[in-house]
Amino acid sequence: SARIHTLFGIPIETVAVSYIDADNDEVTLSSEEELRDYYQAFSDSGEDGIKFLVHDLS
Repeated sequence: SARIHTLFGIPIETVAVSYIDADNDEVTLSSEEELRDYYQAFSDSGEDGIKFLVHDLS
C-alpha cells in the first residue's frame, strides 16, 4: 500500500485495490496484510498476471 500511496497520492489508511476473481466476483483488498496474503497466494498459483483497480476509500 505504500507504493500505491506514492504512485497515486492516496493516504495509506484509505488505499484499496480490487480485482475480478475466477468466479467473476470483485474482490477488494484494503489492508497491508490482505495484500501480502494475496501476493503470496498469487506467486504460488503460477498465474501470469492480474489487473488491479486502485481505490481511495475515504
